[in-house]
Amino acid sequence: MSYKSLNIWFGMPVALALVWVFAVYMPIRSLTAAHERTLTTVRDDARKLDAEMKGIVAQTQDRKKMSKSYGELVRQAPTMASMPEYIRGIIGMADQRGIVVTGLRGYYGTLEPSGKGLMRPLFEMELRGRFLDLGRLLEDISHKGGYSAVRMARIDGNEKDLSTVTGRFVIEFKALRGTGIESK
Repeated sequence: MSYKSLNIWFGMPVALALVWVFAVYMPIRSLTAAHERTLTTVRDDARKLDAEMKGIVAQTQDRKKMSKSYGELVRQAPTMASMPEYIRGIIGMADQRGIVVTGLRGYYGTLEPSGKGLMRPLFEMELRGRFLDLGRLLEDISHKGGYSAVRMARIDGNEKDLSTVTGRFVIEFKALRGTGIESK
């Protein structure tokens, strides 16, 4: 065999392999890499959009919850005009429990609006009765619509009569400035 025929027999497959690599494999590989880059960008964009959609859905649900709680507040909270009847109801609750209301003062310096149509009046109540009954009354008040917080509490006992205590409580309520429709 001569070198020329040997070069043809060995050179031809090498040349075909090189032509296949440069003509077929390299373009297909570059197209595949370009498609992979496009696919990763699309996946990243999909993840970002998914996160944004979850945020939007969470905001929508939060708005619905806030709207629902505001509607509940409007339905349950008293208005400033009906606050005397509301306080009379609390005094009636105290009477039912055997608690005597010895003093009641409203702090009208706190009547600045704390939100759109929402006011937070403070009332100082002096109560005398059994300790557990006072606790139950405060628990009943806390379940009533319009209750906000007990700002200050002081309970004094009487050494002569251990069954009764005197308590001074400053209770904050939530009240609407006008009717529920006007406050919106």
